[in-house]
Amino acid sequence: MSEFDRIAGYSNEKRELNDICKLFRRFDKLSDAGFRLPRGILLAGQPGVGKTVMAEAFIKESGVYCERISFDDTNKILMTEYLDKKFKTAIEHLPAIVLMDELDKFVGDVSNGFNPTYDMNATRKILKVINDNVNDGLIVVATINDERMLSYALKRSGRFDRTLNIPLPDLNDRREIIAHYAKDKKFASNVDFETLAKITAKLSGADIECIINDAGLNAILADRTEINQTDIDDSVNRLMFQASKSSCPDENDSRLVAVHETGHLVAGLVLKKDEVGNASIIPQGDNSGHVKIGPQKNKIKTKSQYLDDIVISLAGKAAEKIFFPDEEYNSTDSDYSSAYFYFRGMLNSGLFGFDLYVSHFRESSGNDISEERLRLIEKKRAEVLDGCLHTAEELLKSNIDLVNKYIEELTDKYTLTHDEIMAIYNQMRPKAA
Repeated sequence: MSEFDRIAGYSNEKRELNDICKLFRRFDKLSDAGFRLPRGILLAGQPGVGKTVMAEAFIKESGVYCERISFDDTNKILMTEYLDKKFKTAIEHLPAIVLMDELDKFVGDVSNGFNPTYDMNATRKILKVINDNVNDGLIVVATINDERMLSYALKRSGRFDRTLNIPLPDLNDRREIIAHYAKDKKFASNVDFETLAKITAKLSGADIECIINDAGLNAILADRTEINQTDIDDSVNRLMFQASKSSCPDENDSRLVAVHETGHLVAGLVLKKDEVGNASIIPQGDNSGHVKIGPQKNKIKTKSQYLDDIVISLAGKAAEKIFFPDEEYNSTDSDYSSAYFYFRGMLNSGLFGFDLYVSHFRESSGNDISEERLRLIEKKRAEVLDGCLHTAEELLKSNIDLVNKYIEELTDKYTLTHDEIMAIYNQMRPKAA
């Protein structure tokens, strides 16, 4: 059994690391042929995704000597000497690995919390030690939470040749992770593992392990030998929703929410494909679901870009009109607020001409705005929003097969990642209205 087989999910990442392990075992052949191992491997991803577990599996599977560096062992002033000693020890045991776990603890600079970056002095120390100890039989493996804390000088070829971005687990990964941690534990027949896999879309493997463990603690406190669905729900609510009443969409509402969010999603894909992120029908706070779009890279917008934003904002309502023509829902308050926000942006930018131009100050204060101008503005607002709603309807009708596909997928999976969204998009290629 491979060491990587002990890790649930992440088949692609494990395959790439396992290939390098195979190269370790053929080190002599590489050297004779004039090739070298990668100099360094960077495992990047947010806390809890399994970077350190993956690194440890790589070390064990490779079967070579490993020198571990802990950035808690000493301070930054003495670090150069410490690092140099560790690298030289590794070189005495070639082929070998140097593991730098949580590299951002050393090279990171969090003084600017809104834009964490790298510490130049610490980076220079790392660079010097790596450059002084370059060896074809040595691989430096590092884990890091935030790539912004790593200088380009460290990421270029010859330093960290390979970067593996370890994402949050996808649906299949989560199924495997749940099965892994549920193994050898007793569960009641009413436990719905599939729903658990769906609603944990934004969680790490460590979070999922915590949910199952907490559920087990709930059962023990209740003097039960089996974990039941209530134990799972309580654990999920505690971790994800701060004890909210609902951890997944109500069965009666899930299709409505899926229709609404699909409207935003398809309009976003047609008009702003490069800015679309993920989509979900899992309730969070006051929102029944969401589609992540943006932010737009350029702060300066054209009139057509503003109109596209309004179309996307109203596309949820447009989808409801198509699929539920005889019903009216209160699901669009925030959508209309967003649409009106973009309309105001056009108004404040003079994009409707100076007859309707109103500065931010004048609009907020109400000064110097005549009744006639207010009437004209309201007329223009109704005209623009109604027109964009119609455009959204036509756009969705033109892509009804794609709309139906995303509704089906969202209803089934609850959350679609960017990759899952784009796989469907590339298969069915939408078109403008």
